[in-house]
Amino acid sequence: MIKSQLISMANAFVNEEFLEKNIKEYTSSYIDYKFNLSIEFAKITCIHFDIFRSNQDKTYKIKAMTIIELIILASDILDDLQDKDTPKDTPWYKVDDGQNQNIIIGLLLICLKKADDIGHEKDTKIIKKYINNYLLKSIGGQQMDLSNDLQNENDYIYMSYMKSGSLITIACFLGAGGNIDKQISEKIDKYANYLGLIYQLRNDLVDMKNGFIKSDLLFKKRTLPILYYLNTDDEAYRDIQDYYLNNSSDFDASMIHKDLLQEDALLYCSIVERIFIRKYQETIDQIDLSKKKKNILFDLLSN
Repeated sequence: MIKSQLISMANAFVNEEFLEKNIKEYTSSYIDYKFNLSIEFAKITCIHFDIFRSNQDKTYKIKAMTIIELIILASDILDDLQDKDTPKDTPWYKVDDGQNQNIIIGLLLICLKKADDIGHEKDTKIIKKYINNYLLKSIGGQQMDLSNDLQNENDYIYMSYMKSGSLITIACFLGAGGNIDKQISEKIDKYANYLGLIYQLRNDLVDMKNGFIKSDLLFKKRTLPILYYLNTDDEAYRDIQDYYLNNSSDFDASMIHKDLLQEDALLYCSIVERIFIRKYQETIDQIDLSKKKKNILFDLLSN
């Protein structure tokens, strides 16, 4: 029910704002694909709307949920274009990069315009400021990721806060609104970063295990498990270190993939994940909310 409402609202936004026929048709197919695949960010917005908003206007909520999913759609397309690993089953794989870039820019502009319609003027002015600021942070994180120059765990954490944490922060504030207590907004900003890092780490581990489905292995992308291998002085990791650090390395990528799946790095990453899960829970516990509402926020960890 909610999913169909979001798809309908998203298509209404696109048909109202885009002027050219093809861009409307392409974007509509992207919306149908993406929204049916996942609306996890919309759920984050919905939860924060229900917990923190004083005005529980249902139209505001559906529009806010639609906006965040359109932002994530634009981000997903951009990520695929820049990583050069667009899955062949995505509708944007069949469309050239130039047209996709127009769609990305158009979607973000539409989202900023439609943010005027999810609350009172004073509230939406603050929300739009959040969208602007955190989109710029996310772009900064994406740039760090593309540069592939991360050296250690701290670099990875900072990149994850910027890239993924910023998008989750937007989802949170689209729901919670701009008219919330400063201390609460600071806590939301904090735990959104933790959640972003957890999601980023989980995604990177899935991509590492999948090997050649994404381009990470061939492009020698430095994710947290890779940084563990590169920064650990152990003879067992010499082949991995040579592959990632030596441009003239003659090691076969498929053999390196087998080495990457050793339990050492996976154990290390699971420890890091548990640390940030605890940080996430502790930050939420510092907010004056009922146990029921805190548990709803805790459940976001299971996404």
